[in-house]
Amino acid sequence: MKRYLIFTDLDGSLLDHENYSYGSNKKIISKIINNKNEIIFNTSKTFSECKKLLKELKLSNMPFSCENGAVLYFPKIRFNKIKNSSSFEKYWKVRTAKLSSKNWHQFLLKKQKKFNFLIAQDLSPKILKKYTNLDNTSKMLNREASQIILWKDSLVNLKKFKNVLKSEKKRSINTR
Repeated sequence: MKRYLIFTDLDGSLLDHENYSYGSNKKIISKIINNKNEIIFNTSKTFSECKKLLKELKLSNMPFSCENGAVLYFPKIRFNKIKNSSSFEKYWKVRTAKLSSKNWHQFLLKKQKKFNFLIAQDLSPKILKKYTNLDNTSKMLNREASQIILWKDSLVNLKKFKNVLKSEKKRSINTR
């Protein structure tokens, strides 16, 4: 029997984008795992958001990426220590992002002077719930190497903003 390694997103793929439930996908995931296949998910969610899902879906022994690939986690039970990793709970953690969440926040605050966007971290839980439909937004804000923004500006300025990010990336984004 062939074995498969399946990479997937969470929101809108394994999880319903509106209510974040996995419905019948839990049964499908069990069948995939029982057939000796593996599922690795890549998500914008934080580690604290993923931890509960991993346990519920019985994927705790699978590697996964959080914050859009900014942080990777490899279960110690299956992987030897990975170069440039640190021990974090029962995982080896590799941060691929150069900047911390705090540094990203400082960088974005400066860019708000030129572009119109909101930084999720600066919004009240009530406003965040309106945008995310989450009852508890604290886990989504527990970010290590990224920030969530809500774009309010034009598409033209979005393109300019992306170019700023690309040029700053080349200089490792100076937040001073």
